[in-house]
Amino acid sequence: METDEHLYNRIKSGDVAAFDVLYTRHQRGLFQFIYGYLKNRPEAEEVFHEAFMQVLKSDSKTGFGQVPEQQGTFRGWIYTVARNRCLNRLRSRKRGEDALLQYDDNYEANKEPQESSEVEMTEFAERVFVLAKTLPEPTRELFQMRRMGMAYQEISQVLGIPLGTVRSRVHAMVEALKIRLKEIK
Repeated sequence: METDEHLYNRIKSGDVAAFDVLYTRHQRGLFQFIYGYLKNRPEAEEVFHEAFMQVLKSDSKTGFGQVPEQQGTFRGWIYTVARNRCLNRLRSRKRGEDALLQYDDNYEANKEPQESSEVEMTEFAERVFVLAKTLPEPTRELFQMRRMGMAYQEISQVLGIPLGTVRSRVHAMVEALKIRLKEIK
């Protein structure tokens, strides 16, 4: 399987098939990431497409570039683009904090019946998810990124903070969630 960075370089050479591969590879995760910010499907779709349009528009000097080890990963770059667009939209709608705290009602409606141990794990995960919403905004953002499977290095790139800071913030987040879980038992 080709790396994202190699596919990106192929796109810059005019290979449309490489764009299709990257688009398909990141479609679900990136959309969920964006939707987590905006909680508005049409707006999330628009930001998603804007982020990928930037992939097509950028050149090697102003975009992700031909040297991924200096620029970070493609995934980190496109998530950074998407995050910045989301934050701009949140600022322009003047909802900020409220937009990040809305609960996705469709989550419950889309669940299928599960075995009892799976149900217990799902209930635990839901409790953690709900508790994470009570964390301060920067910590919620970290929680969402880890939930999306982003590596610490990618989070560092997206947020523009040192890797050590990401590690310490994730550790603090986990400790805060442990304390809150103990409080509700």
